[in-house]
Amino acid sequence: MTEARLAPTLPHVDLPSGVPGLGLAELLEALASADPAARAGAIARARPEAGVEEVLLESLSDPSPEVRAAAVRVLARLKGRRATDALIEISAGDISILVRAEAVAALGRILEARTPPGPEPPGASEPGGAGGDV
Repeated sequence: MTEARLAPTLPHVDLPSGVPGLGLAELLEALASADPAARAGAIARARPEAGVEEVLLESLSDPSPEVRAAAVRVLARLKGRRATDALIEISAGDISILVRAEAVAALGRILEARTPPGPEPPGASEPGGAGGDV
């Protein structure tokens, strides 16, 4: 199977404008750095292609909270089932409050994107209604 056939299996991830994305080989090379900021920056620039999601999932075990938080942010943009399951685990079990907070926020964004807009509950906008103060 060619790489061109594998790449579309991952959803599009927007990179900051003007910043070239890193492919799998460049990402793996950058993750070998001893500098956590370099590893986190590389993760933030990862292109969605075959093998990248697995590397991001492995990065959730990095000793640096900065690197784990970067992996959480990129996994959230992928919105795949494995990524979402990993974010659920991280939100409950990471030692760093920064990483847990990133995971909870990411899960909220994923849920919001998946939830169709619905009608407002009756009385939600009325004072003392379902959405009002008690």
